[in-house]
Amino acid sequence: MKHTTLIKSTLAAAALLLSGINATAQTIPASIEGSISAVSSNVDGSVSMTVMGMNVTVPVGTVVTTPSATLTFAQLLDVAPLPNRTQAGFIGGTAIISGNVAANGIITATDVFVEPSENVVLGIVTANTNGALFINNVRIVLLNDARIPANPVQDVNGIAIIPASIPVGTGASAEGYFANGVFNAFLVEAEQGTPVNAAPQVTITRALGRERTPNNRRGDEIEIRGSCTTLHAPTATTQSITVYRIDGTVQTLLGTGTAIVDPLIPGVATFTFRTTTAPTNNAILGVCPSTVKVVNTSAGANNASTTSPVEVR
Repeated sequence: MKHTTLIKSTLAAAALLLSGINATAQTIPASIEGSISAVSSNVDGSVSMTVMGMNVTVPVGTVVTTPSATLTFAQLLDVAPLPNRTQAGFIGGTAIISGNVAANGIITATDVFVEPSENVVLGIVTANTNGALFINNVRIVLLNDARIPANPVQDVNGIAIIPASIPVGTGASAEGYFANGVFNAFLVEAEQGTPVNAAPQVTITRALGRERTPNNRRGDEIEIRGSCTTLHAPTATTQSITVYRIDGTVQTLLGTGTAIVDPLIPGVATFTFRTTTAPTNNAILGVCPSTVKVVNTSAGANNASTTSPVEVR
């Protein structure tokens, strides 16, 4: 499973703490993933959860997330069924909790993730009636609940598209949960579709950085993948992309690249930008950037831009 590495590292840390330490006087790292059977509020404002029969305390201020939202404690406690479900709130769903466990077995959470279920569908659009999509003959319904809201339907490059414009036969995917005979999705992607916004747009689908030291001898490696719309230049085959690092209010040029029109996705060009920064003694520029910005500098693109955090390794 996707959390196996986390669980292994947690167990290793726990074993290290227990070796030579009186466990009755200590807390050790804990990580659990399983079914939620109860959620309730406490007098001090914290929340109690029961996950796989285990007692969890969620202190005030703990970040609680779903796949598409950050929850307030009121939303976590909300007993209104999520769309097309009959269970109260997130009861019967899955929680992934990191924290610490005391000698009495009670876990104090430091991070909480909840969802009704982790269901994924990958296949083909088999029907589309004015934007009512079916993938593999199953109805796809966009979630409209603030606890797990749907993102706009998008193409595989992250550009919002008009659902009604997606052709039958297009490859598509959805993430969410299956309930009451329909797939309730917070994310739907399709290989083709007309952008919602006719104005020029730019997206960053992934930004990676590799920190290499010493900074005054070795530059950092950066790779950015993304796309831009080409409705402003329907006959163009390429678009010019300029890339900057953002440090507070200062932006520094990293270089330029070229987006190439994607033959499978009309109206979209994609790019991959790679560079190695120059070695420097500068305390800021010598460190891998945490945020990058890309700008479409082609004629008619109106300098459309976007920023993204960098996943630094």
